[in-house]
Amino acid sequence: MNASCASCWGEGVLGSEAGPQTCPDCAGEGKAPPRRHLVEHRLGDIDRRLGRPGGTVQIDQADVRWLMHELRCSREALVRILSRSMDAGPNDALAIEVRYVANLALGYYEPGQP
Repeated sequence: MNASCASCWGEGVLGSEAGPQTCPDCAGEGKAPPRRHLVEHRLGDIDRRLGRPGGTVQIDQADVRWLMHELRCSREALVRILSRSMDAGPNDALAIEVRYVANLALGYYEPGQP
């Protein structure tokens, strides 16, 4: 069961100067979308603001703090995955590949062949 959308409080619409508009976070469904969709949606918003040609870039502190939080959470997950894969046997092909890929993202060690 999905919780109500935190942006529109489950109504599916948001008030604006132009009148009610479909909530962009839940697409009018009133239910909180999966986190992966929210992350991609917010990243897209930030990317569009960065991509404005000929203008000054406007990025809110809240966006930067959110992005830092997401980055830290992702890196912490990768560190835990890397650590757990180090406990596997030396001939475990899956663990070798997991270590390689996690390290590519983290940059802890010089990359070698998986």
